[in-house]
Amino acid sequence: NEEEAYVPTGDAILLEGQDPEDLIVEEEPAPVTLAYDPERSMNPLIAHSQNNRVLFSLMYQPLFAVDNRKNPPPILCGKHQVSANQRNWFVYLDPNATFSDGSQVRVDDVIASYTQAMQNDYYKNRFLMHLISVEATEDGGIQFALDTPMDNLPILLDVPIVKASDVAMESGAPIGSGPYVLGDSVSGAVLHRNENW
Repeated sequence: NEEEAYVPTGDAILLEGQDPEDLIVEEEPAPVTLAYDPERSMNPLIAHSQNNRVLFSLMYQPLFAVDNRKNPPPILCGKHQVSANQRNWFVYLDPNATFSDGSQVRVDDVIASYTQAMQNDYYKNRFLMHLISVEATEDGGIQFALDTPMDNLPILLDVPIVKASDVAMESGAPIGSGPYVLGDSVSGAVLHRNENW
């Protein structure tokens, strides 16, 4: 029995004289559709809709995030310190942190965001029951004062930060610092790339 030689087939074969560059087809990226409830709030500090919560990580940033190994990499935080008794944490904003409108994220935005979050069941029952106060420090930082020592507080500081003027906004989307901004299109709501991110 004589063996037949393997002859490759498919679109990887170039015909004689054909340029490989002619085979490259540039495709438009397909849109990704995410669940969204336009009847519910897009304010991450007061919202209860789980569908809308999925969008918040694209629109808003916290002081710290939580990675897949439960480490808290800083996002809006430039540096932080903890007191010896672990009851006082001091967070200093990244000086380059900006909102989608180009304005700088400020200490009062963080304080207002945490003050509002303490009134929301989604956040207050996690850790904020141990939070005594969130206040500005004289050296431009934010002090988180606790009633109990906590060596892992940054893991819990993943509350989205919005502009102080928007913390109680019930309709529309507050200004955030994430990679996307909620907007409108002919087909409905759409996330646009944040030009300042």
